[in-house]
Amino acid sequence: MKRIVVFFVLSLLTVGAFAQKQVDFENEPSFWDRVYFGGGLGFFSDNNQTNLSVSPVVGYMITTNLSAGLGLTYQYIKWKNLDKNTNLYGGNTFVRYNIKQFFLQGEYNLINYPVYDSDFQDRENMSRVLLGGGISQPIGERAAINFMALYDVAYDVNGIYSSPWEFRVFVSL
Repeated sequence: MKRIVVFFVLSLLTVGAFAQKQVDFENEPSFWDRVYFGGGLGFFSDNNQTNLSVSPVVGYMITTNLSAGLGLTYQYIKWKNLDKNTNLYGGNTFVRYNIKQFFLQGEYNLINYPVYDSDFQDRENMSRVLLGGGISQPIGERAAINFMALYDVAYDVNGIYSSPWEFRVFVSL
């Protein structure tokens, strides 16, 4: 039960900003008018672990409703009771389709992580294929709070994640 509570608290503390701007497609926007930047920040700490993450993204609006992009991920984890720390890093590609305030998203992630032996010297890669959707609640002319649920269809019970589900809360600007 404690693991589930920690998972949801960590998920809710992850805040990202997908600065997807409004583009007038009727007037043939330029390449740079279609490009947007954003990202996410995460922080979690308890008696045993501290977890910090940053995930910048760049996207391209293909149409009014469809966008695609690339992102990077970096995560620092420190286990206080073991006096050990490590770094996870990787990248992702995503496709997002908006339907009014709802959206569908598909994402491919590649994460490089240490092998959990006594010295954390060896590293391996792990792939994730996340599919899901969410809802966007406007809080101004350009800003919105977004809630998203993604499911890892390539989930490996022997991998580094304890669940195939990933929940995100992020702010759009």
